[in-house]
Amino acid sequence: MEGLVSAYAHGAEKTVKVTDAVPLPHYDSRGLAAFYVAFGVTLSGFALAQNLMGLSVLRRMRHRFTVMTVFAAVAGTVAATLSGPVPGAVPAPFPLLALTLALLGTAVG
Repeated sequence: MEGLVSAYAHGAEKTVKVTDAVPLPHYDSRGLAAFYVAFGVTLSGFALAQNLMGLSVLRRMRHRFTVMTVFAAVAGTVAATLSGPVPGAVPAPFPLLALTLALLGTAVG
């Protein structure tokens, strides 16, 4: 946005001062960490759901829900750990981030 607004201001012979109210984290200079974390959890939840549907003849519904619940807890915790407190790329409280990602994985599955 800064480049677009600056180019427009330059054409209009105006000056634009940019101030980051909430700057991006150090390890996420382009602001894409949250997208990639959500995409990774979504993709893995979708792949698990496809595999569980393929096994629907062999496994009961109770077993499939158990696998999905365990997957959601593990995926949410691992993704939150790798994006939150370790590099600091997603500035959110760890429990809330892990819960949100676990619910995302469950919803997709």
